[in-house]
Formats: sequence, structure tokens, C-alpha cells
Amino acid sequence: MANNAQKAASALLLLQANGTTYTMKRVAPTPVSGTPWKVQSNTTTTQTVNGILDDFRASQRDGTVIQEADRQYIIAASGLTFTPEVGDQLIDSSKDLEVVGVRTIRAGDTDVIHYLHVRA
Repeated sequence: MANNAQKAASALLLLQANGTTYTMKRVAPTPVSGTPWKVQSNTTTTQTVNGILDDFRASQRDGTVIQEADRQYIIAASGLTFTPEVGDQLIDSSKDLEVVGVRTIRAGDTDVIHYLHVRA
């Protein structure tokens, strides 16, 4: 049986071989020192992720939690410079999609894949 890191590496290899690459973007405010409630600038961090579009089924779309235009992506967790969070952006074919939900599949304490619920 493979150890947990090998499971994450296998998921990455499968998504590299059968999926595509996307860009994840995180914009974080940089506060002014001494006045943390004032934003001086924003720092943008990007990373390339390997994944696939694994869209929601029609029966899952309720118009509120999962809206008609929402999409679901599966990305490999191995090798990421930051873990996806709500508020990050996934860029697919020049479309900026906001991450509104993240569900992580783990093997033990190792992240293997992330399901991203995104909205245009």
C-alpha cells in the first residue's frame, strides 16, 4: 500500500497526464505598519495548478448554493505554494473565476486533491 505522500504524488501525475493547467491567484492586502486597518497595497501571488473540470450535475444546482453558472474543478494538492481558499481566483481560458468553496480530500494528514467550487 502506498504511503500518503505517494498517494498525493499519484494524484498529481494522473492530473498532469489527463488534465490541464490552470492559474490560481491570491490577492492579499498589505497594511500600513502602525495602522493595520489601512491598506497600503495589495500583494498578488500566482501558481500553476494541474486539474480537470468536474462540473456539478444538474440535480445539484439549486440556484442558491450552487448557481447555474457555477463550476467545480478538481486540482492536485501536491506541489502547491499555497492552499486554495475562499476568495482566491482560478483562471481558466482567460476567465477569472472566484473560489466560493473548497473541499479537500486527505490521506491521513496529507492533502491529495482539492475540489474547488467557483463562480464567474
